[in-house]
Amino acid sequence: MLRYYFHVYDDDNSSDDEGVEFVNMRAAGVEAFRFAGDLIKAKAAQMLSGELWHMEVKDQQGLVIIRLDLKLSGFLLDASAS
Repeated sequence: MLRYYFHVYDDDNSSDDEGVEFVNMRAAGVEAFRFAGDLIKAKAAQMLSGELWHMEVKDQQGLVIIRLDLKLSGFLLDASAS
């Protein structure tokens, strides 16, 4: 089993110091998308600000194996909160 670390860069910047073990890089990639979906659900209102958001999944050597970027654009950025 290999250990992978999920770092999120947004308003809160969370660094994963523990990591999670997966059988391979593909399994870590699947989890990255699931985790990103959970974060988007939890922070949906906050993400309407249009700020850049990304997640990096690093291997045990610290190499970035996956990077997910999210950028909101469109009319919602100009809508007033009501």
